[in-house]
Amino acid sequence: MRSVIFTLTDPVACCILNRALPNSRIKVFGRETLNPISFPGWPSFGDLLCDGASRTIVGMTFHIHPQSDSIAKVMTEKLSPAIAEVKRVGAAGFYGVYKDYPDSAWLEIKWSSILPNQRIDVQSCNILWYQSSNLHDQNTPIAFGIEDLEYLATQADYDLIVPLDFPFPSLSIEFLSD
Repeated sequence: MRSVIFTLTDPVACCILNRALPNSRIKVFGRETLNPISFPGWPSFGDLLCDGASRTIVGMTFHIHPQSDSIAKVMTEKLSPAIAEVKRVGAAGFYGVYKDYPDSAWLEIKWSSILPNQRIDVQSCNILWYQSSNLHDQNTPIAFGIEDLEYLATQADYDLIVPLDFPFPSLSIEFLSD
C-alpha cells in the first residue's frame, strides 16, 4: 500500500508513505493539524482527474454545492494555487471536463502540469483532509492525503496509472498522538 500526503498551503510538498494514512494529528512545516476529516469542509467525495491518452491520474476534484459556496470560497483563498484551484463551470465559457455540470463549481487538487481531459466519477472516500489547529486558520486544510493510491487507480475500472513520484519537494511529517 502506498499513500501520499500533500501540503495545500505554501510551500507545497508531498510525503509518500508505505502505509495507511495517519488517522490522527500530524505536524508539517512546524504546523500542527487537528484529527483528519473525510470532507474538504463541505460534503463532497472526490472524483479523478485524468489524462485520457496516457491513462494517468493528474489530480482529484470535489464538487462544491451551491449552499457551501461561501465556505469553499473562504477556505480555498488560503490554499496554494500551485496545487489547488476552484473551477467555475460556465464562467467565461469554461466547461472542460465538467461539460455535463453547467453552472457548477469544483475544487481541483492537481499534482501534474498536464491538463486533465477526463473526469472519472469514483466518489472516493480514501481521502483525508488535515485542518490547521491554529485558530487563525480555522477550517483551513493545510494537508490532503490519499490512501492506497493503487486501489484508487483500480477503483474506477479504467486501468489507470498512478505517478510513482510527484513534482513537489519531499515532505517530512511528524505523527502526533492525542
